[in-house]
Amino acid sequence: MSRPTAPRAVTVYFSLEGNVRHLAQAVATAVDSPLVEVLPAEPRRGAEVTEYVWGDTRIICPEMPELLPLSLNPDDFDLIFLGSPVWKGTVAPAMRSFLAAGDFYRKKVALFCAYSGRAGGYFEQAEQLLLGCEIIDTIGFREPLRFSRQKSARDIAAWAKSVMAR
Repeated sequence: MSRPTAPRAVTVYFSLEGNVRHLAQAVATAVDSPLVEVLPAEPRRGAEVTEYVWGDTRIICPEMPELLPLSLNPDDFDLIFLGSPVWKGTVAPAMRSFLAAGDFYRKKVALFCAYSGRAGGYFEQAEQLLLGCEIIDTIGFREPLRFSRQKSARDIAAWAKSVMAR
């Protein structure tokens, strides 16, 4: 009798300041998954203030930025760990473009995020963009690089392993 195999997982993320990258690396290490970064084709600006203005204009004037090609096709995997920062309580434009371009119907997805104030309506909006797929679980962290670098890495690794066990 053969044992059921663990789902093939991939960790896909967008990160502006490194918080989500930190979380995504911990997930990928914990579940031994490839790590795929979503990158806008338009390079971000250098100064921190300009980065926020760059991001804010894309939230206020909903935009679907063009993305660079991904290193792997998430469709080739059974489970997608999907990470993004929360921008103004919503899904970051680069992640919105990624979700709009993909076919996630009947995929299993686990959502994680990083936020500065609160997650707001991030998870609900992400779930709306992922209609037709199975959202297994969600988790969010408040500025993990600032407040809890080691603890957030441990907590998200444990979360990812529990998601894989389902």
